[in-house]
Order: sequence, then structure tokens, then C-alpha cells
Amino acid sequence: MYQINIKRITPQEKRCMIVSGDSDKSLRRVVLTNFTNEEEFTERYNEVAKLEKTKQILTGKEFDGGVFFLATNYEKNGQIPEKQMIEFIRNVSRKNKWSHYPSSNLRYNYKIEHLHQIGITEYWTGEMPLEEPDYVSMFIAIHKAVQMNELKTFLIDGENLSYFQEVLKGIIDPTFANPDIYITNKELTWDQIRTIERIKPKVVFLFGNSIIDYPKALHLMKHNIQIVPQSVTEIGNMLLSEGIYNSCRSVEESFQLINIACTELNVSLWKFVQNYRENMYNILDEIYQGHTDENATSKYKLSYKDIGAMSYRA
Repeated sequence: MYQINIKRITPQEKRCMIVSGDSDKSLRRVVLTNFTNEEEFTERYNEVAKLEKTKQILTGKEFDGGVFFLATNYEKNGQIPEKQMIEFIRNVSRKNKWSHYPSSNLRYNYKIEHLHQIGITEYWTGEMPLEEPDYVSMFIAIHKAVQMNELKTFLIDGENLSYFQEVLKGIIDPTFANPDIYITNKELTWDQIRTIERIKPKVVFLFGNSIIDYPKALHLMKHNIQIVPQSVTEIGNMLLSEGIYNSCRSVEESFQLINIACTELNVSLWKFVQNYRENMYNILDEIYQGHTDENATSKYKLSYKDIGAMSYRA
């Protein structure tokens, strides 16, 4: 996990944030979220940080990473005005000389010019929609699942995913009942978990706000539902920003890397699922533990490969 740089929990002032990074030069993912209570907020941060670290492990891009995790909507105190939120992020980031990259769902809640102002898009390409690279990695993850498991139907349950739904129709049929694949970016409350249980998909793909903790994941796994979290579906934005941040790839090369690395990674992960009869959620957790805990080992091995001067794991 990443080293915590700042932890401030003062909901009465609408100032709840956890910022982590292994160094002052870390490239941090910006995540804007809701606040209910300190325990839930901290647990949610821990899950997001684990997902972010797992992405680096899975791709072999173990640069100085981190998370800028900020609550912008408070259950008891309402939402931070956008102008105030922008000013706060800009001030704390400039003071600490922090670098960021955007979560793919930020543009649905905030104006892109405001994200430019606070440096969230500093390591981005100006014409690129914030969701496009993550949509590519998400599409590849679903495509490989369809191919390797003979899945026939899908159901999307979330916000701002209509474009993605149209794209998926080229490889799998939409349905309103009994889908093989369930895709969501909703917050995963227990009510939402029970809804997924009733729907009984074979595979759940998580995106955006759908952060799952172990008790909820275990509940779905007990019903033989495969879970594919954001450490697999949201690799694209990280790879694009990392290439710009380290001046090591052009945008075109990053998309080439996203396509090849994500394709081969998903094939490897589904082979692990099939050969070991294990849930992908548990496989990813074991890979993470094997890299972050000196006393842990993982039987799931990913090897380094190269595309020209670019390397990746699969």
C-alpha cells in the first residue's frame, strides 16, 4: 500500500481527504467520493488504494503512485460548491507540488476547464475524453471474458454508460433479465449486492464508483459469481498518464500498449480462473499480496513481455 501523506477527517468543515504516495514525485489518481462516516470513508480509501497498486503490479508499471481521495458530497452537510472544491484541490496540490491523473468518471460531475485549472489533466492529452482509455481497457476485459467463457448476454446498470452499451452490442447481446454479464458503476451498498445476487449473472464487471470490499465480494462469490474489479477494467487511464508523466511513450504508443497488454493480461487471468477453479477476485488478491507482503507468495505468475521498447506483464 502507499504511504499516507495527509489524512484529514473534519466533515463539519467539509474537509475529508486522504492523500497517499511513495514520494513527493508520485503520480496520484484523483478520486472524488461521498462521505457517510470516518470508518466507511477510510475503508473505501483502502480499497481504492489497493486497486491502484494492483494495476501497477498487473501491468509491471511500478512507478511512484498514489491516490488523492477527497469527499465532495457529505451525507449530513451536503455537497462542496464546485468553485470551493476546485480552489481547495489547487491550493493543496500547488503547495505540495503534487502531480495527478484523472479518474474516468470525473468529467460527468465537473467541467473539464475546471479540471484543467487544478492540474488533474496535466499529464493528459487535451483532446482526449477522460473516459476513453479506461473504456478501452473495460471493453477488452469484457471481450476476453465473452470469448473465453462463451457468454451471450449483458446488462448495464449504471450512469453515463449508454455509449459503452452501444459499443458492446457488437460482441454480445443486451438483455433485461438473466444476463451472463452484469456491468455497473453504482456504489455497492448491501441492497445493490442483493440485487446482483437476485439477477444471478455469471460475471460482474465493476467500473467507476462500484468499489467492493471483501465481505460483499465474498457474498457474491458464494453464489458462484465471478468478480472483475477496477484493477482490471480501469487500466487505460493509468497507462496513458504514466506514459506522458515519464516521457516514455506517445499517446499512440500508450494505446498500442493498452490494447496488447490488457488483451494478454485478461487471457492469462481467465486461464487462472479456469485452471484453478478460482474466482478472479481471489486471484487478484493473491497476486497483490504476493507483491506487497514479504511473507506471502502467489502461484499466479505473470511474465514480462516487450512491444518494441515498451514492456508489460501478462
